[in-house]
Amino acid sequence: MRADSDGLTLSRALLRRRYHWHDITGLDMAFGEDLDSDAPRLTMRLRLTTTPAAGRGPLVGVLGLAPGHQLRGTEPRRLADLFTLLAAHGVPLAERDFADRVLAAHGLPPLAPGPDPIDGR
Repeated sequence: MRADSDGLTLSRALLRRRYHWHDITGLDMAFGEDLDSDAPRLTMRLRLTTTPAAGRGPLVGVLGLAPGHQLRGTEPRRLADLFTLLAAHGVPLAERDFADRVLAAHGLPPLAPGPDPIDGR
């Protein structure tokens, strides 16, 4: 993933896709289990202006979690940097409390209060 003042570029298997900041409406974060191992995980996808309400946006990443969908204590710093970057560009995060816990684990301040990505308040 690369970011600049115009947007994000996601690279997967030699395919690069560019998303402008004004097209990114949120970061969806879904807690679930791996189908093969039942291990808890978090799946993160961009929500775009072109993504249907019931659709799925581009995959940003999948993170293994501790039981009960808790932090393992070894979350990568790049994840904290991602949350900070998206917040700096006004991109709402679906699970702001989780993002704040990741930031705190790296000694970073919590995200500034903002509108709820679900109801806009």
